[in-house]
Amino acid sequence: MTPGLEGLPSEILEEIFSELEYDRDALDALGLTCRTLFACTSLHRFPTITLHNNNFNHFMQLTCAVPWNGILPNVQRLVFGTKMFPLSRGYIGKPKAIPEFNYDFSRWAPQFHTLRSFDLRGATWSQFPPCFAEALLHLRAEYLVVCLRTLSVEDLRKTILPSLLPKMLSISGPLWAQKAIPPTPSYFPESDNIIFHYMQLDESVPITDLIRWFRTCDAPPSLVHLYIELPKEKESPYGLAISELSSLVSPVHLHLKLPSTAQDYFEFPVKSFNDLKTLQISSIYNDSHLFQTTSSRKIGDIPLVCFLLKQFSILNPRLKAVQLDTVCTHLNLIFGGIPQVLEEEYPSLRSFTLTLRSGKFTSRKHLDDWLEKSAFIGLRRKGVELNIEAGGSDPVLLWSHR
Repeated sequence: MTPGLEGLPSEILEEIFSELEYDRDALDALGLTCRTLFACTSLHRFPTITLHNNNFNHFMQLTCAVPWNGILPNVQRLVFGTKMFPLSRGYIGKPKAIPEFNYDFSRWAPQFHTLRSFDLRGATWSQFPPCFAEALLHLRAEYLVVCLRTLSVEDLRKTILPSLLPKMLSISGPLWAQKAIPPTPSYFPESDNIIFHYMQLDESVPITDLIRWFRTCDAPPSLVHLYIELPKEKESPYGLAISELSSLVSPVHLHLKLPSTAQDYFEFPVKSFNDLKTLQISSIYNDSHLFQTTSSRKIGDIPLVCFLLKQFSILNPRLKAVQLDTVCTHLNLIFGGIPQVLEEEYPSLRSFTLTLRSGKFTSRKHLDDWLEKSAFIGLRRKGVELNIEAGGSDPVLLWSHR
């Protein structure tokens, strides 16, 4: 027993070990010191386990062949696949030391006593052996993340959700093309129906399957974050599907990514967005140099943003925050009539955030000086909180971190 350790309050020990959560060497050394420290560090040594083709076989051999292992009971987040290495197979070879060993999956899944999050995006569900897929259905996770490129809507709604019983679900893109998504929630509210934490819609998503699913629901799905890549043409199959799905959901935060060559002004069923509080529009380019080389049907990003802002202005006073993400720097930014639309159409606006591409002279002082001289400063005179940031071209909702 470490001298005096038993006298320390558990809250202090927990705070110390939480600071060391990503220092595996320190935690391993502490865990080997004594039984007390081993028990205290166990919760922090394996908070996240990521499985892919290169380590899947060894991990499964260890955790199945050694049912008393101290890994699974302390895993809080289980991730299948990475950006570089997917989990495309679920077959397990027998340990060389125990060639006659038969895997007993019935005791494997119940060992995940503290599992909170299960991320399936990097794996293809249909390629798993039936015995392993059946074992996964015995997991219990409060938060589930999936990609509909590697998992069908039918398997999700009829097999996985009724078995895993998550409280929250996120539908995202594949890991190798990962967008910046809102962080995992720290609290999972109780609800009779599953809550959609995040939903990403683009042309690769089987939107018609989602529409059929949502139409069978007794109540509209509860949706927090909705990310939509706007269609180039509103009458295209993708555009029509987006329009129909939008009428079935009411997100709290809406993120719209502009297409590279918009040919139509896209209209949303805005009146159905009763819960919308924040609006984000990203991938905004300057337009003046484009019209010389593109067709006359090309709609500039600035007029398109103004059109979208005017559409959503009818949600006043519920819509409180607007964020615009441009790929330009403040030195060459063209914003046209956007400041005027915000001043005239959003009398209840409380927060406006503008993100710019990082570049020369994008220090905090340069950005603040530019903001004071820009047309957006009129919003501050009306009591709107102004924020300007330099970052990536497709940042996550900044207010989601506040």
